[in-house]
Amino acid sequence: MAERTVMATIKLARGQVGYYDELSHVHLTIGKPTANIYSGTNCAQIRRSIKSGRLILVNGSLGKEVKPFKIVEHNGKY
Repeated sequence: MAERTVMATIKLARGQVGYYDELSHVHLTIGKPTANIYSGTNCAQIRRSIKSGRLILVNGSLGKEVKPFKIVEHNGKY
């Protein structure tokens, strides 16, 4: 089994009482306001929540944001 490595730690921003992310299954409450984010976790929604101020990145990095792909036609092929 692959070893899980912590790549970041996040916490609830001041004034937030709870947070749940369906993509990464991170659940934060007043009783458990911090969580470790492990490598291989889908962090798309967590990045958006940090930008909007709902979460705070305590330490580490969530990596680069992966842009969504789109299918395009090129010489009759997709």
